[in-house]
Amino acid sequence: MNKVRRLYIALIVCCLGLPVEAKIAKKPVIPQEQEQQFLYYFYAARHAIESNDFPRAYTLLDFCQQINPKDAVTNDHLGVIYASLKQQDIAAQYFQRAYELAPAECNEHYLDHLMDTEQWKKALKVQDNVDALSGYTANSALNRYRIYLGLNKGKQAVDAIDQYLEQDPESLNFLLFRAEIHMQLGEEKQVFELSERIAKLFPLQGHEYAMIQKVPYCAYYISLIKTFEADSLVNIGQLNRGYENYEIAIYLWPKNMTALNNYAYCMAIYGGDLTRAEQMSAKTIQVDADNATFLDTYAWILHLKGQDALATFYLRKALEKAKDPDTRKVINEHLTAIEGEKK
Repeated sequence: MNKVRRLYIALIVCCLGLPVEAKIAKKPVIPQEQEQQFLYYFYAARHAIESNDFPRAYTLLDFCQQINPKDAVTNDHLGVIYASLKQQDIAAQYFQRAYELAPAECNEHYLDHLMDTEQWKKALKVQDNVDALSGYTANSALNRYRIYLGLNKGKQAVDAIDQYLEQDPESLNFLLFRAEIHMQLGEEKQVFELSERIAKLFPLQGHEYAMIQKVPYCAYYISLIKTFEADSLVNIGQLNRGYENYEIAIYLWPKNMTALNNYAYCMAIYGGDLTRAEQMSAKTIQVDADNATFLDTYAWILHLKGQDALATFYLRKALEKAKDPDTRKVINEHLTAIEGEKK
């Protein structure tokens, strides 16, 4: 029966014409034989919802509550309705009553209310009770994470997340929550260590990278890690896997010009899309026009496209900017190759 009520309550809260001042009659505990009357009103309320008669549906639901004021789910649903009507004080009363009647089953809305109103200590006490009844779950960890942050207790917030990670050590959500706490505490070393841990969770899916992108420091560090992995894969001839890692690195941190440069260069010299390679490389020198490596890559792509005069111009510019002996050697090799082809 509780499952059925959850299905129709979402429709009730959409109604704009529900009565606002409905009150619960104080009735004694209902004898068991009146359960059929409760069910009659309950199913009548569902029929009213199916007929789009939302005011009648609300009235019938209120009758259910009056018949059995100790039905926790009915109280909880009425709280949802009042909350949807911006009657937060009345909603809070229903949520609290639902929790008191069935703390293990009807605590979510009450806890949300307490946290939304920053009643952190009271919320913590309720969560302690819920955990004692139902065990430590993902919701427990998330609620404690929010509560401890509200209380400015970062270490306890980390401990709450870690307690859940002991159950599910590869939960990306909770690893990212942990990283966010370390970010707030200014603990960049721990964020990097978590980023390494996340980067090793293979295979990650596209939607998971979208989650990572929302945590800036993790996105930054994992982008660097993926760039290094891509370089290594390309060096051993695993081009497709290397390219996948470059794509991930750039997606996570679009300002990763090293990944963009290396990807463009590999794409060009291994017979990829030269037009795209040129576009990517051009972006790197727009961002950093004094980077000799970026200038060299752009010049060599232009050479491969048959634009040797422009390529030579950028190679000489790269040579002016280059300080590292190895970089200067590569640039000179490219210049020599172009000039040799001209002869």
